[in-house]
Amino acid sequence: MTTRTHQSVRLDVLLAEARRTPHTQITSGSAMHLYARLGLACRRTTAQGDLRAAAARGWLTPHGPDNRRHYTLRGNRD
Repeated sequence: MTTRTHQSVRLDVLLAEARRTPHTQITSGSAMHLYARLGLACRRTTAQGDLRAAAARGWLTPHGPDNRRHYTLRGNRD
C-alpha cells in the first residue's frame, strides 16, 4: 500500500484543475480557493510551494515577477 502525502494530493488537484481550464492563469490565491472548495485548507506559502513543485515537475510554466507570479499549464500560452 502506497501512502500519499498531503502535498501529492494537492498537486493532483492543481494538475486536474489546470487540465480542466488549460488557458487559466493559476495564482497562489486561486490555488488556495480551489483547495478551500475541496476542504483542503492551507496557507499562501503552502500554495506557493505547491505551484513551484508543479513547475519543477514540468506540469506548469511560471510567468511574471516573484511578487506577481502566475502559472499556466505547460504548453499553453497566456
